[in-house]
Amino acid sequence: MDYCAAVKIDKEEQYQWLTSPIIDLGQSVPGGYTLKFNIAITNSYGELPSNIDKQDRFAVVLLVEQNDNWVPVQVLKEWTYNGKNDLLDISQDGIFIMIDLTGYSGRVKFGFYCESQEKVSNIGTYYIFIDDFMITYDATLPVELSAFNTAVLTNNTVSLSWTTQSENNLFGYHLHRGAEELLNSAERITNTLIAPTNTSNEANYSYVDTEVLPETMYYYWLQTVECNGTSQYFGPYSVTTNEENIVPELPVITAMQNVYPNPFTGNSQANFGVDVKEGETAQFAIYNIKGQVVKTYNEGVE
Repeated sequence: MDYCAAVKIDKEEQYQWLTSPIIDLGQSVPGGYTLKFNIAITNSYGELPSNIDKQDRFAVVLLVEQNDNWVPVQVLKEWTYNGKNDLLDISQDGIFIMIDLTGYSGRVKFGFYCESQEKVSNIGTYYIFIDDFMITYDATLPVELSAFNTAVLTNNTVSLSWTTQSENNLFGYHLHRGAEELLNSAERITNTLIAPTNTSNEANYSYVDTEVLPETMYYYWLQTVECNGTSQYFGPYSVTTNEENIVPELPVITAMQNVYPNPFTGNSQANFGVDVKEGETAQFAIYNIKGQVVKTYNEGVE
């Protein structure tokens, strides 16, 4: 590897750091970042060392700024002697490493840390080389929302529906409702997550909000929850409910209303109205000129 960085381990109880420049990962961005690099290991003769000590360790560490100092907070990956990731597995020709940075945000540094805790003579020096260091960003959005609709139903509840064109690595949906156009004052109205399809095909969803008041404007937000724990909010979407439904008065007597139009011909339509008192029944019958029953209607309860 030409023009690469190297960390030297010479078996004298040394601790060596090689750190990256400051990198801003943003705040809960959709998609995710990945750390990528190549590493190789050789001794001072350019050969793969066969005498790595049991106390030796190489790690990739996340650093954050605290009180004007950069301090390690998380070991992202490490290699030890005969460990899960063995130092002897790092070849002389190099291996390609990818570390998922999903869930990390803000200004960070990446440190490459080597240590040899035990002083051993006549073992020799070896080097760990780091090359092709890069941070890549997966711009694939967890959800592509193409439509969000609100509607007031006849019973004065609010229907919410939305359409997505694709979903990726999505955990589910929540809905939030507020009386003002501020997300931080809204309340979540879904008790459980609405399951996604997580496909590249169009998907449709719906939810009915029954806990609303008449003649009130509401604001709604759609929350998408990703599998990595981050969220994205769409909205607000506003809707105003109708006036309160007026309950009609029940008739106090059973009676037939006027027929209209009157008179009417056989090619026209006539309207008949019958008021039935609560608890009573009524039968409405139509006869022809011969006195035969043509149609019978029953109303009320027995």
